Amino acid sequence: MENHVKKPVVYFASSHVPVNDLLRESAQTSDNEFILLLKNDKSILNRVLPAYLNSIVRQNDGIARAKTLRMEMLLFIAKTMRIETAIRVCGASGYKFMIVASSTRVLTEFVKKTKIRLGKKCTLSLDYNEASSVSYAGLPTE
Repeated sequence: MENHVKKPVVYFASSHVPVNDLLRESAQTSDNEFILLLKNDKSILNRVLPAYLNSIVRQNDGIARAKTLRMEMLLFIAKTMRIETAIRVCGASGYKFMIVASSTRVLTEFVKKTKIRLGKKCTLSLDYNEASSVSYAGLPTE
């Protein structure tokens, strides 16, 4: 992984392609790159950046719960340790969703392959209240 961290790219998006087909295509990215399809929900959007940063730290420290960065992010965003729950709570399920990509290049390649339509670009920032709740989400309590 690079020595510096870049914020992921997030857009509201839509597609006539079934979300399961998009999810299969999104799984084709490499380990350090990702596409994550999420429910179109502002509360979820507020958790993307803190979840991304927490996921990178956990992977670098060797304590990630998931094998991929995108799945680790999904667990943090959903504030759970169960993949099934995370997918149910935050995963895209309809034809309108948010798309989170590790870079503009990865997003552009995905859009070309899937023909999804990008809407408004989302600005990511850290909200202290969300950041602190996401950073503790899903961690076992003693």
